[in-house]
Amino acid sequence: MSWKSVEIIIEQDFPDTSSVSTAQLSHMLDNQEPVVVIDVRAGEEYHVSHILGAEHIESAQEVEKLVVGKNTKIVFYCSVGYRSAKITSELRKQGFTNAFNLTGGIFEWANRGLDVYQNGEKVDTVHPFNKHWGMLLNKKYWSR
Repeated sequence: MSWKSVEIIIEQDFPDTSSVSTAQLSHMLDNQEPVVVIDVRAGEEYHVSHILGAEHIESAQEVEKLVVGKNTKIVFYCSVGYRSAKITSELRKQGFTNAFNLTGGIFEWANRGLDVYQNGEKVDTVHPFNKHWGMLLNKKYWSR
């Protein structure tokens, strides 16, 4: 498993999905740009850690409860970007014009040394999803 293979799979399965990098999202958040960040991982993954301020949903149907309008800038993420690319693709087809996938997901976010949180407190762990996908997460972040 490599980041390149993940990128190829996502691009093939969801060619209409627009993405933002971890650097771009970090810049948006640092500059308090209006953006809704949504974590689409399972509850147990989200509770280990997440990007500060991220809302948690597990399906595209739940987005309309959180988002005011279809033009709201939304960045979705998961572990590596596959599940979030799927939801981003679904929502773009429904007219959400500013829906984006976070390239590399929370694994890339953490691997780049960007902060993750649990209950408002900075932590140094991320749920590795499983042994296969967890290979893309720096082992120092694996939840214990």
